[in-house]
Amino acid sequence: ATARAHGDYLLLVNDDVEVAEGWLPPLLAALEDPDVWCVTPDNTHTDGPQVFHPYLMLWRTETWHEIGGLDERFVLWGSDIDLARRLVDVGHPPVKVELPNPVTHELNATSREHPELGEVCVEDLRRFREKWGVDAEHEKHRLAAL
Repeated sequence: ATARAHGDYLLLVNDDVEVAEGWLPPLLAALEDPDVWCVTPDNTHTDGPQVFHPYLMLWRTETWHEIGGLDERFVLWGSDIDLARRLVDVGHPPVKVELPNPVTHELNATSREHPELGEVCVEDLRRFREKWGVDAEHEKHRLAAL
């Protein structure tokens, strides 16, 4: 579906995200810098160091297409780290933007509600290792430290 995206911006947001008043203007303002390709909220709870939050990303549509969008090999896990690595590799790391009110997201709700998806996640992590030659968790920590 994102292959047909047009317009200036592309918003990717999970269906279990709740935003509060004032969430969009700071993200749009950050994208006014031509060197910024992707932004994500910074003041939200996480499950460890984050390069950016995969459940809410705002992109310049042209750069989304330039980077190649989501790698469809990843079903549930790893796509965020993969995108972050590709952004870093081309010199445009994702930018975290502090919002006036935090975004609410139920971390890992899908895998918790559907334990049978655990095997899918394990396969995604294997595919990540295959693609990049490193463990996804290791790469997440490395990218977050940049």
